Amino acid sequence: MIEAVIFDMDGVIFDTERLMIRCWEEIGIKYGLKDIKPLCISCIGTNYELCRQKFNDYYGGEHKYEEYDRKCFDLYFEKIEKEGLPLKEGVKELLDYLKTRRIKIGLASSNMKDVIKSHLTGSGLIGYFDVIVSGEEIEKSKPEPDIYLAAANKLGFENKDGCFAIEDSYNGVISASRAGLKTIMVPDILYPTEEIESFTAGVLNDLAEVKKFFSENYPI
Repeated sequence: MIEAVIFDMDGVIFDTERLMIRCWEEIGIKYGLKDIKPLCISCIGTNYELCRQKFNDYYGGEHKYEEYDRKCFDLYFEKIEKEGLPLKEGVKELLDYLKTRRIKIGLASSNMKDVIKSHLTGSGLIGYFDVIVSGEEIEKSKPEPDIYLAAANKLGFENKDGCFAIEDSYNGVISASRAGLKTIMVPDILYPTEEIESFTAGVLNDLAEVKKFFSENYPI
């Protein structure tokens, strides 16, 4: 039985991971930050504080991360304004499917609360979510389980047997699995290793396949 589904946001609901990496690459070129893409990939799924730590470890010492991050987000929102906010295939259909079956829907995103609300409001999706937990609200970032535990508890599920998570990143898959959720990986930039796949209840190509998986394996 499915009682709740908790989504990651970037790379699952919105095709924004690639866009953010593009922005960081432009910042890297402008400020002489070499080989920034591998760092960006290692940060997928993590929150601001862990990204800052990784950035300073990667380049050594303090490198004005706050300033670069602010400039990167300015560029990111400029591109969204020009290009639009890209939705992943099958998002609305899956959310409609869950809502009509009265399955609770949560969001556990490492992004900042104002960015989450801006994206969900702008896309008309915010009304689908019963609970939203951001990276700012938890002490330990993904891959620690804190954010998924917080989302599940806010939804009222201390017993996680009926809770699913939908993730695209290694950090997110490990986080949701550690929280005791049945985790479906829908790969975006990162494809699962054998180890990562072992943390999942399945790896599916897109959200349309997730909807089919639910309807075939958990009929109501």
